[in-house]
Amino acid sequence: MCKLWEAKRKPKVKTANVERKVLNKKHTVYMPNIPDSGACLEHLMPSKEWEDVFLADFSKLKLRQRAIHL
Repeated sequence: MCKLWEAKRKPKVKTANVERKVLNKKHTVYMPNIPDSGACLEHLMPSKEWEDVFLADFSKLKLRQRAIHL
């Protein structure tokens, strides 16, 4: 069995032998029915100005991160 890098070096990491054929046979397509959430109250919604400032700040941050990692 091929062990993971972490399992070889860390005693607390455990691995399991998984038979993929058995696992795939037991797999279901169940998806719970999650009810829609209610609409947000108007006074709790962000203003257009707030969204614009937030997006501008986020864009600046992304540009700085990109410059650091290049």
